[in-house]
Amino acid sequence: MNSKYFRRRKPFDFDPHPLDVGVPFSKNDTHADVHFLIKVQRLPESQLEDLFLRHFNYYKAEFNDTDGREFFKELWQTVNSELKKERSKSQEKLSATQKRRNDLRIQKFQYFIENILPKYDRWNFTVSLSKKYEIVSEQLLQEVKSKTQIEFQRTQELIDSAFTKLANSSNASTESNINTIKTILENYLDSNKEEQEELKKQFIQKQNLDRLLAQYNTTLKELDEFKEQVKKLKKRNPD
Repeated sequence: MNSKYFRRRKPFDFDPHPLDVGVPFSKNDTHADVHFLIKVQRLPESQLEDLFLRHFNYYKAEFNDTDGREFFKELWQTVNSELKKERSKSQEKLSATQKRRNDLRIQKFQYFIENILPKYDRWNFTVSLSKKYEIVSEQLLQEVKSKTQIEFQRTQELIDSAFTKLANSSNASTESNINTIKTILENYLDSNKEEQEELKKQFIQKQNLDRLLAQYNTTLKELDEFKEQVKKLKKRNPD
């Protein structure tokens, strides 16, 4: 992650802001993201939101970016990557002290990702795959409903207009007006059929994705069970 995105302490400043990153005797701007991760580990959870906002607001002001999307995305990826690294460490190879440090890092990074970042996530970076699917599905459903409602209103206006013409017309033109109304109604029914088919298609897609998610969760569970079996076998046969 670009180190310039972070608010850094000035060199030889021995009374810096407690949320700024960097070391006292260096002008080196690199590794600011590493210093930020260390802050996440060391600060109490009650200060993590202030930590995020100090650097997020600094980035937006410094780079004249009212959105902050790039900073947010890269920070989320950086912290998430560190969380995955900590989770992937083999517990058997860690000392008691290293395990405590590993547990603390996982706890802090997870808290930061799950409780701090989602408050400011306008782009759904932090949303899980299943949640993203729910959001997209709801958006699609609302779009279909909106189109259906618009089509219904437009058709209703055409029918009302045709009935008005029919009421004001002479007997000679009554039949043609009735045929016009029939055509409008038939077109509306046909459009409804298309919308029903679209809804059916989306429902099938949802079922397919739900099935894939279920398979994914089952695979994860089986993998965890396999890891536990391996641990038990290692304890029984340490050599």
